[in-house]
Amino acid sequence: MSLMRIALRTAAVLALKGRTQAGDTVLDSELGTVVDVDGRLLLDSDKKRFIVVYTDDGRTVPEEAKALHEAEKVELKFEYGIAANLTFKERDPDTGEEFDAVAPGIPFTSRSAELYLDLVGFQILKVLRDPDSELSDIFRDFYTSIEKIERRRRGSERTGERVAAQQIVLTLNLEEEPQSLDILDKECGFIRLLNVLDELGGDDQTIAELIRNQLPSGLTDDEKTQELLGLTDAALGALGLHEIQDDSPDLAGAE
Repeated sequence: MSLMRIALRTAAVLALKGRTQAGDTVLDSELGTVVDVDGRLLLDSDKKRFIVVYTDDGRTVPEEAKALHEAEKVELKFEYGIAANLTFKERDPDTGEEFDAVAPGIPFTSRSAELYLDLVGFQILKVLRDPDSELSDIFRDFYTSIEKIERRRRGSERTGERVAAQQIVLTLNLEEEPQSLDILDKECGFIRLLNVLDELGGDDQTIAELIRNQLPSGLTDDEKTQELLGLTDAALGALGLHEIQDDSPDLAGAE
C-alpha cells in the first residue's frame, strides 16, 4: 500500500468535486462503477458527466541500497466524459424481428461534446493550480515536481470512431512516503488532509483512521533511522547507533 498514492488521489477528488462541469460526479478509482468490460457506461441517468481519478504505473529508485520508503514517480490520470442512454437495434431471437434497445454508454463525439470535454480538461488543471483553494494546496503538497502533462482521448475499439471521453495524465514525482506521525509537520499536506477527512466523517473519516494506523508514534531516534535506511539490527549496531544484543552464553561464568 502506498499512502502517498492514496493521499494524492483523495486530495485530487476532493479538490475537483463541485468545481467543474462534471459537478460532484468525481470518483476515486471507481472506473468499474462507470464502465463495464465492453466499455459501456453503467449509469442509469439519461445523460451523465463524470471524472474518474486514478493512479497508474509508478517507479521508485532508492538512494539507499535497502531503503523502501523513497519517493515514487507516478502517473495520475483524470478520465472524463459524457454518458448517455444509447439506442441501438436488437433482433428478437424467437421472432427475428428488430426492435429498439436502450443501454447506457459513451456516445460518439460531436462539436458540442468536444467543447464540453476541452472545457472540463481546462477546468481540471485550473482547479488543481488554484492558489485560493485549500484542497488544491493540499494536493500540490504531495509532489515535488511535474515531469509531464499529456492529453489523451478514447476511441471506440469496434469502429475506430472517437467517443466523448478524454484523459489527462500527470507524471508526478511524489514526496517520500511518511514513516511516522511524530516526524510529520503539523502544517504539511498529509496532516491537513487527515483533518479534512475527519471533518467530512463517514467513509472519509474511516480512510483517515486507516492511514493513521499505518503510521506508528513514539519511535526512538534509532528506530526511525533504522526504518528510513532499511538497516538490519547488526548494521545499525555497527554504526554505533544502538547496542547489539548478545545472546551467546557467558563462558566466563561457566568456569
